[in-house]
Amino acid sequence: MTEKLLPNYSKKIALTIGLISIFTLILIFSLGSNIKEIDPTILEWIFKNIFLVSLLVLVFSKEKKESLKINNIRLQQTRDALGFGVVVIVLDSLSEIIFWDGDFEMKSGFTIMVMVLLYYLIFFTYKKYNYNKTIL
Repeated sequence: MTEKLLPNYSKKIALTIGLISIFTLILIFSLGSNIKEIDPTILEWIFKNIFLVSLLVLVFSKEKKESLKINNIRLQQTRDALGFGVVVIVLDSLSEIIFWDGDFEMKSGFTIMVMVLLYYLIFFTYKKYNYNKTIL
């Protein structure tokens, strides 16, 4: 099975854009309502979506040296990240039912997607590092 992944150089682009969006979000939060022409809420959502897209590009980019073992790690971490997302949704639902105060406030799709992608990136990088360490 061949996967259609983005080229490796797209990681650098996505990382740069992701870091810029994080710094911009921090700037928006610190300036708050001092931005007069554009609503800070709209800017916040724009840069949050840019951050999400950069995470997606990082997840779907090739490694410099793709191997069968790296593909197996990628598949395993994709399954684990999906399971993590399901657990987060179920626990969030259960906590809302148990501690119900008359209003349901579930996590947004954005929050869950970022959590799943970060989970995948962290554990994929960790397992890939351990694999590379055992080879050397």
